[in-house]
Amino acid sequence: MTAKAVGPVLLQGYRGGMRFRQIEVFHAVYTHGSISAAARVLGVSQPSVSKTLRHAEDNLGFQLFQLARGRLIPTDEAHALIREAGDIFDRLASLQQTARNLSQAGGRPYPPGYRAQPRARRHPAGDGAVPARLAARHLRSAHPSS
Repeated sequence: MTAKAVGPVLLQGYRGGMRFRQIEVFHAVYTHGSISAAARVLGVSQPSVSKTLRHAEDNLGFQLFQLARGRLIPTDEAHALIREAGDIFDRLASLQQTARNLSQAGGRPYPPGYRAQPRARRHPAGDGAVPARLAARHLRSAHPSS
C-alpha cells in the first residue's frame, strides 16, 4: 500500500481514503451506536449519514459496520480506525479549547503585562545574508590594524 496526500483526503490507502466529513460521520456512528443517533448529534438526516458512511466504505474497500439483528456492529477494521479517529477528535477538542481561551483572554496568548522577547531582525534583503559592506565594517571594528 502506498500513501498519497491528495487534498483533504486522510487515511489514504490502496483503494482510497477518507475525507474529514466521512471520519466525523464514522466517529459519530461508532460512538453513538446507530445511524439515527449519529444523525441527531450531527444535525443532519439519516439518509445523509448512511450515504456518507457507504461512500467511506466504498473508498476504503471494506465495511466499517455489519448489520446484525437490526443493530450496527463495528468490524475489526472499524475498531482499528476508531483509535485514530479518536485521536483526531481529541486534538480538535484541544484546538477548540485553546481558541476559546484565547478569545476569553482578548486574543492574548500570554497573561496581561507579559512582554514577549522581540525577534531578531533580518536584513531587508530578506535572505538572511549579511551584506559584504556590513561584514567588512564589523571585521574592521573588531580587528583594527595597529
